[in-house]
Amino acid sequence: MKDLFIVIGGVATFFGVIIGFLALDASGSTYIDRPAIVVSKQYTPARSETGIGTGISSQGKPVVVTTTSSSSEKFTLIVETVNGETFGIDTNGPYWNKVALGEAVTVEESTTRWLGVVMRRIK
Repeated sequence: MKDLFIVIGGVATFFGVIIGFLALDASGSTYIDRPAIVVSKQYTPARSETGIGTGISSQGKPVVVTTTSSSSEKFTLIVETVNGETFGIDTNGPYWNKVALGEAVTVEESTTRWLGVVMRRIK
Protein backbone atom coordinates (compact mmCIF):
# COMPACT_ATOMS: atom_id res chain seq x y z
CA MET A 1 0.00 0.00 0.00
CA LYS A 2 2.90 2.32 0.80
CA ASP A 3 4.28 1.80 -2.71
CA LEU A 4 0.94 2.83 -4.19
CA PHE A 5 1.05 6.15 -2.29
CA ILE A 6 4.60 6.75 -3.50
CA VAL A 7 3.53 6.15 -7.12
CA ILE A 8 0.46 8.39 -6.75
CA GLY A 9 2.58 11.11 -5.14
CA GLY A 10 5.13 10.88 -7.95
CA VAL A 11 2.47 11.10 -10.65
CA ALA A 12 0.81 14.06 -8.91
CA THR A 13 4.17 15.83 -8.62
CA PHE A 14 4.94 15.17 -12.31
CA PHE A 15 1.62 16.62 -13.47
CA GLY A 16 1.99 19.55 -11.07
CA VAL A 17 5.36 20.40 -12.63
CA ILE A 18 3.94 20.09 -16.16
CA ILE A 19 0.95 22.32 -15.37
CA GLY A 20 3.23 24.84 -13.67
CA PHE A 21 5.52 24.92 -16.72
CA LEU A 22 2.58 25.42 -19.10
CA ALA A 23 1.21 28.26 -16.94
CA LEU A 24 4.64 29.90 -16.81
CA ASP A 25 5.05 29.48 -20.57
CA ALA A 26 1.65 31.09 -21.24
CA SER A 27 2.36 33.95 -18.82
CA GLY A 28 5.27 35.01 -21.02
CA SER A 29 3.22 35.14 -24.22
CA THR A 30 3.76 37.86 -26.78
CA TYR A 31 0.69 39.52 -28.30
CA ILE A 32 0.27 40.96 -31.79
CA ASP A 33 -2.81 42.60 -33.33
CA ARG A 34 -3.18 41.63 -37.01
CA PRO A 35 -5.66 43.25 -39.40
CA ALA A 36 -7.65 40.70 -41.42
CA ILE A 37 -10.68 40.35 -43.70
CA VAL A 38 -13.47 37.77 -43.26
CA VAL A 39 -13.37 35.65 -46.43
CA SER A 40 -15.74 32.83 -45.43
CA LYS A 41 -18.13 31.76 -42.69
CA GLN A 42 -18.62 28.11 -41.74
CA TYR A 43 -21.34 26.68 -39.55
CA THR A 44 -21.13 23.12 -38.24
CA PRO A 45 -24.36 21.95 -36.60
CA ALA A 46 -24.43 20.01 -33.35
CA ARG A 47 -24.68 16.30 -33.80
CA SER A 48 -25.15 13.18 -31.78
CA GLU A 49 -24.58 9.61 -32.89
CA THR A 50 -25.30 6.31 -31.22
CA GLY A 51 -23.85 2.99 -32.25
CA ILE A 52 -24.51 -0.57 -31.17
CA GLY A 53 -21.96 -3.34 -31.36
CA THR A 54 -20.66 -6.37 -29.55
CA GLY A 55 -17.98 -6.73 -26.95
CA ILE A 56 -16.62 -9.20 -24.43
CA SER A 57 -17.56 -9.05 -20.75
CA SER A 58 -15.02 -9.50 -17.95
CA GLN A 59 -16.26 -13.10 -17.73
CA GLY A 60 -15.39 -13.66 -21.42
CA LYS A 61 -18.99 -13.75 -22.67
CA PRO A 62 -20.31 -11.71 -25.63
CA VAL A 63 -22.31 -8.61 -24.65
CA VAL A 64 -24.11 -5.80 -26.49
CA VAL A 65 -22.23 -2.47 -26.27
CA THR A 66 -23.79 0.95 -26.93
CA THR A 67 -21.58 3.95 -27.71
CA THR A 68 -22.54 7.60 -28.04
CA SER A 69 -20.64 10.46 -29.64
CA SER A 70 -21.70 14.09 -29.73
CA SER A 71 -20.31 17.50 -30.62
CA SER A 72 -21.53 21.07 -30.08
CA GLU A 73 -22.34 23.43 -32.92
CA LYS A 74 -19.41 25.49 -34.18
CA PHE A 75 -19.30 28.97 -35.69
CA THR A 76 -16.04 29.51 -37.61
CA LEU A 77 -14.84 32.63 -39.41
CA ILE A 78 -12.19 32.14 -42.10
CA VAL A 79 -10.01 35.23 -42.24
CA GLU A 80 -7.13 36.38 -44.42
CA THR A 81 -4.46 38.66 -42.98
CA VAL A 82 -2.87 41.52 -44.91
CA ASN A 83 0.21 39.33 -45.56
CA GLY A 84 -1.97 36.61 -47.18
CA GLU A 85 -2.16 34.07 -44.35
CA THR A 86 -5.58 32.36 -44.13
CA PHE A 87 -6.93 30.52 -41.08
CA GLY A 88 -10.14 29.79 -39.19
CA ILE A 89 -11.16 31.18 -35.82
CA ASP A 90 -14.03 29.74 -33.80
CA THR A 91 -16.39 32.34 -32.38
CA ASN A 92 -19.85 32.51 -30.81
CA GLY A 93 -23.15 32.46 -32.72
CA PRO A 94 -24.26 36.07 -32.18
CA TYR A 95 -20.87 37.47 -33.34
CA TRP A 96 -20.77 35.05 -36.31
CA ASN A 97 -24.22 36.26 -37.40
CA LYS A 98 -23.24 39.92 -37.03
CA VAL A 99 -20.00 39.81 -39.08
CA ALA A 100 -20.33 40.13 -42.87
CA LEU A 101 -18.15 38.64 -45.59
CA GLY A 102 -15.47 41.14 -46.58
CA GLU A 103 -15.63 42.89 -43.19
CA ALA A 104 -12.36 44.01 -41.62
CA VAL A 105 -11.56 42.48 -38.23
CA THR A 106 -8.60 42.56 -35.85
CA VAL A 107 -7.08 39.23 -34.86
CA GLU A 108 -5.19 39.11 -31.57
CA GLU A 109 -2.45 36.52 -31.87
CA SER A 110 -0.49 35.31 -28.86
CA THR A 111 2.53 33.02 -28.94
CA THR A 112 3.78 31.24 -25.82
CA ARG A 113 7.33 31.92 -24.70
CA TRP A 114 9.07 28.55 -25.01
CA LEU A 115 6.75 26.10 -26.74
CA GLY A 116 5.67 28.56 -29.44
CA VAL A 117 1.97 27.64 -29.23
CA VAL A 118 -0.04 30.16 -31.27
CA MET A 119 -3.54 31.13 -30.09
CA ARG A 120 -5.81 33.47 -32.03
CA ARG A 121 -9.04 35.30 -31.27
CA ILE A 122 -10.99 38.11 -32.86
CA LYS A 123 -10.89 41.31 -30.83
